[in-house]
Amino acid sequence: DRMWPIWWRRRDGPLRTTTSTVIPFSTLDQGARRPPDRRSRPKSIRRLIATTAIAGLTATASIAQDAKGASAAPTVLPAPTYWGGWFVGAQIGGAQFQSNWDFRNDGRVSDSSTGFIGGLYGGANFQDDRFVYGFDAYYNAANTSVDQDCPNTAFSCSADVSYTAAIRGRVGTIVDAWHLYGAAGVAFSKASYEATRKNGDPVDGNYGSGNYVGWTIAAGAERKFAENWSARFEIGYADYGSETLSNNEPVRNTEFELRSTTLTIGITRHF
Repeated sequence: DRMWPIWWRRRDGPLRTTTSTVIPFSTLDQGARRPPDRRSRPKSIRRLIATTAIAGLTATASIAQDAKGASAAPTVLPAPTYWGGWFVGAQIGGAQFQSNWDFRNDGRVSDSSTGFIGGLYGGANFQDDRFVYGFDAYYNAANTSVDQDCPNTAFSCSADVSYTAAIRGRVGTIVDAWHLYGAAGVAFSKASYEATRKNGDPVDGNYGSGNYVGWTIAAGAERKFAENWSARFEIGYADYGSETLSNNEPVRNTEFELRSTTLTIGITRHF
């Protein structure tokens, strides 16, 4: 057999020996005859770098997608304040009462007067998410007098209001911590009337009193300051109807009307 050196180096020219040790050519396998090309190593390194970069980009995109999915999760709104159940309360405020006297043959006169009112209220609410509905009733004591000249200026016409009351239905909604509502129903009031001579002479039969029934509307807002306590304010209007007076002159066949506008604040206990 031909003999080849075991250590060799390939140049551009023929194989050249670097040591004197030789082995038979038949013992060399094909891989020994053709050693790996060192120029292929940079390609392997570039392939490894590219694979690593692609894996990194894929992981980054996956993390970004997860973050986007997490941020797109729906926002859960807090549960609305609970206003359902029975309630009672006390209120004070002011009222402007207007009395109208319609003398069929002598004309019509109107005047108003303002006074304080105060009383109690109670009712019940039913709640469906942010929608609240229910009913209530109130009673307010009043001590307001409305005095004016009669069409016959020799006489003075006066009316004294002793109370106001109502039975109402309510409907409202919850906005943040506030309960906003409207109310409407039947209104009641008691008033006494009298026609007197300005010179002080008595007039027989020219006085009386009556319980009046009409209608009312109102709007209000309330907010809880503790679990079972709330404060509220309300503005309302009531028309208590009219009555035809049939006493002696000067009020014979006169129509008497009574109306009121009220503004109240109250403290409520919820159950």
